[in-house]
Amino acid sequence: MTDEPSDHIPADWARPTPARVEKAAAFAMLALASDSPWPVQDRLRSYYRRDGNYAGASFAEMQPNPVRDVVAADLHAVTLLAVMVKPRATRRLLDDCGHRSEVLTALAEVDELGVTSLPDAGHDVLVAMDRLFRAVRSACQDPDAGASNPWVTASKLCARKRPGLFPVRDTTVCTALGLIGAGMPQGDWQLDWQVYQQLLEHPGVWRGLDAAIGYVSSLPRPEFAGDAHPLRIFDAALWTYESQRLRQLRQQANAARKVRRPAPVRTGQQES
Repeated sequence: MTDEPSDHIPADWARPTPARVEKAAAFAMLALASDSPWPVQDRLRSYYRRDGNYAGASFAEMQPNPVRDVVAADLHAVTLLAVMVKPRATRRLLDDCGHRSEVLTALAEVDELGVTSLPDAGHDVLVAMDRLFRAVRSACQDPDAGASNPWVTASKLCARKRPGLFPVRDTTVCTALGLIGAGMPQGDWQLDWQVYQQLLEHPGVWRGLDAAIGYVSSLPRPEFAGDAHPLRIFDAALWTYESQRLRQLRQQANAARKVRRPAPVRTGQQES
């Protein structure tokens, strides 16, 4: 992998370095491993179980989900991924003719290009994706919050509407992939999409993802939700792994604090 310009990447977009892509690939392969401390098949089984408390089943299947419209069910599905679509943004997306018309126009433009998979996204598709993301982000911005940058909410709504093209990016996953950190601005979607494109073409990552896709497709229905989108299964594997890892680190830190805590000093008279 190189950081040389690719013909399909818009000329004014920054390119990820090979080191950044390889760092992301190393984490992705850990998250997709079946023999890790938290095997991917166990995590996906929990994520797509209907009687569980993860969002996998509802985000994938909640209806209606019209291709060229944004409806209340879309906003509810997004809130299940732990973000809030605020009242102003809700009205902009569902009622307001300005923001709403821009989003719907951008949705239609992506659809008209006929590409539904991120690895297949060429120059024109990436430009159309950029236009859609910006329109959704603008609708979700809060003018009362200063430098409002709702990139996570916008990512999740775009992923709901175009699940094969837009990864469900959030701070947890982007940090684990090395996309957020010193010298790297949060929410650089143009850079992140390129990293995801290369991850989905990385032999080691794809082998793990292919096995994970097969596992999800084999889960019995209707006890488990179906999910036919490789990118969404990839997101689920990344997020569940990093969430589990961070949970264990917190538990270890709490246990260590308890060990270090001095025993209470008893005062007063002893019982006779």
